[in-house]
Formats: sequence, C-alpha cells, structure tokens
Amino acid sequence: RHSLMAWTARVTELARQVKPRGRYEPGCFTREVLRGLVHLSTLDEGPRKAREYLSQYGVTLVVVERLAQTRLDGAVFFMSPDRPVIALTLRHDRIDNFWFTLSHEIGHLVRDFDNDAQGFFDDLDSTGANDPREAGADLFACDMLIPPTEWEASPLRDAPNPGYVRHLAAKLAIHPAIVAGRVRREHNAYRILSNLVGHGEVRNLFSEELDEASA
Repeated sequence: RHSLMAWTARVTELARQVKPRGRYEPGCFTREVLRGLVHLSTLDEGPRKAREYLSQYGVTLVVVERLAQTRLDGAVFFMSPDRPVIALTLRHDRIDNFWFTLSHEIGHLVRDFDNDAQGFFDDLDSTGANDPREAGADLFACDMLIPPTEWEASPLRDAPNPGYVRHLAAKLAIHPAIVAGRVRREHNAYRILSNLVGHGEVRNLFSEELDEASA
C-alpha cells in the first residue's frame, strides 16, 4: 500500500508539470476519436504520439516505473474535475501490452467515473472476474482496438496464423502486435506469435522519462 501511495504521488507530481493542449469533456472519446488513437499504433513512435493525441482531449499520459512489491500496469484518476491522468508502468515491455493497457484505462475513464470512483489501479495479469468494472474495461479495450464485427469474422478465432494476423492488421490500419496480442489472449496461449507482439519496443521510447521518474 505504501509503495502504491508513493507511486501515485510521483505520477501526480509529474502530471502537474504538464499542461494539456485541450480541456477534457465527458463524451469526448467518440468512436472516431478512439479509432484515430489506435491508428497511431502503426507509427514507429506510436506510443509517444498517443500521449500527444490524448493531450488534445485534456488527458495527461505519464509513464512511471512501478515500485517494488507492486504488480501495477496502469492507473487512471482525476487530479481535479477536469484533469484526468492516465499512468503506465510499462511493466511488460511489449507493443501489444502498451495499447491494451492504455485502452483499458480509457475504458475506465469513459465508463466508470459516474459512481464516485476515486481511481483505478490495475494489475492486468489478474482476470478481473470478481470486479465487473475491470471485466468491462477489458471488453472496452478489446472492442476499441479491434471492432467486434471484424474479430467475429476473422479466421484468427480458430487459426492463430501469422499471415492472418498481418492481414487483419493491414485491413484495420493498426500494428500487428495488437492483433497478435488479441489472439494470444483469446486462445490463452502466450507463447504463440511471440515475434509479432513487439517485445522490447516501448520502454526505449520513454527511456528519458523513466530515468527522470526513478531519479
């Protein structure tokens, strides 16, 4: 608990140093806005571009290393009524994990702050089966990244083939890692398609921030 409090304090400190380009308004994350965000995944610096994109809508995205004794992937909370903050630890340094965790936290932001929620602090290795809000944020992330109709029609549901992964990614204009990550999740098979999920390709994009945050 003390580690989590210290981590949250550091996130808040860093977020206060950032002025978002836009002002957050409930309902701003339309389907079109979310698709625009996911399309950034195709860029070499897509995760960094995501931070700039979210800033237009008043959301501050920070990256802070997790502390010892925590299994934290991400969090979302409000610094003030119009200042939402999303924080990621990059505990798993993979492209698919970055986009799923970010989408999960956006799911909480869109869905779960109507009932006096103080914030959400997530270990995404847990199933969330005992909390409908976590299950709902998982489903939101899946549907945000890959539209349900596209997933239902894909042969990947039955055949986790790398060619199918690349075909669906190209069709949706998203990074193949996102599709590969969905296949691994759906099949509960985390050793397949390992060469497509973008191992070691995220933390280096935020190396300066991680070094500063841990200083």
